[in-house]
Amino acid sequence: LRAYAVRVGPDGNVYTAGIDGIFRVDPDTGERSTVVRGDPQSGKGPRVISFERSGTRLYWGTDEAAEGGRIYYVEIDDEIQPTSDPQLLATEVGGGFHDAMGVDACGNVYVLDWWWSALLRVTPRGDVVVLFDLDEQDDGPLHGLRWGSGVGGWRTDRLYAPRPATHEVYEIDLGLPAWHWEPEDG
Repeated sequence: LRAYAVRVGPDGNVYTAGIDGIFRVDPDTGERSTVVRGDPQSGKGPRVISFERSGTRLYWGTDEAAEGGRIYYVEIDDEIQPTSDPQLLATEVGGGFHDAMGVDACGNVYVLDWWWSALLRVTPRGDVVVLFDLDEQDDGPLHGLRWGSGVGGWRTDRLYAPRPATHEVYEIDLGLPAWHWEPEDG
């Protein structure tokens, strides 16, 4: 598989992203199927993945340092099967070495870029904004993104990102919950 990213999808299956593509793995049987093919010959392919709140899009970021980062998506059906060809959402998303991705409740895509040591937001229209820039490469970049669970002080409207080199976890206040957020009744 040569997977870099692993994420549990809205259907309970495990999804992996790597240079060979995006794959679905049934956690009960281990059966694997291709969702999106990568391009291993070019050395480019999906690196990080996330799902959109409505369950109609699967996004991925790349490892394309020579061209800058790109964000792609496919429209998907209820069974997480592509219903469109891959579409380019945004270019020049960081330095092109995407390390983590998340999607908020409004459909904004967040990408951690290793080369820039920054967090970027890509709007549903493809506009790119740098939200958080460490600008301290000597201490290493952030690795991984996770919205808080709402338990034990981990706020649901914050992104948390570890920085292994310094043993720190950064809390980034976005004011928006993750795509899988469900409003409370009442």
